[in-house]
Amino acid sequence: MSQLYTQPDLFLQERIPHKPYCKDFKEAPMLVRSYAAAIKRRYIQVNPPHLRVFMLFDLDYEGAGLAWEDNNLPMPAWAAINRENGGAHLAYALSAPVLTAEYGGRQKALRYLAALEAAYKAKLRGDVGFVSLITKNPEHPHWLTLRGVPDAIRGYDLEYLAD
Repeated sequence: MSQLYTQPDLFLQERIPHKPYCKDFKEAPMLVRSYAAAIKRRYIQVNPPHLRVFMLFDLDYEGAGLAWEDNNLPMPAWAAINRENGGAHLAYALSAPVLTAEYGGRQKALRYLAALEAAYKAKLRGDVGFVSLITKNPEHPHWLTLRGVPDAIRGYDLEYLAD
């Protein structure tokens, strides 16, 4: 198996928070844990505070893991699929993070990202209540994970995602 498909490519420690929120069950409280501990939980925070590194989508229907293909969208970095009902979280890696904080942030890039996320959410029929703070951990064995090709894992620029 190519090294491009191993855990470090999906979860480079530089990409996600050093102490992410995480939990093992939906209804459990979120905990802040070290990277080493959080990577073992079912749900994990992948976007650092004030940065968007991944666009995340919660799709609550059977066959959601391939919804990108059905809607003629680029391949995500990963799809973490619920084995029981076929729902999934799709994650699109960004080649350059977008600052989401108001201080020093480029408002144009943030508005562009927000428009892209809204368009993808509509096209994928994503859950409008999903706030993208935590996502299904694609490295956890509870989920069935489909990994993207190397370009998808490295990330796309916003212009490519808009096309």
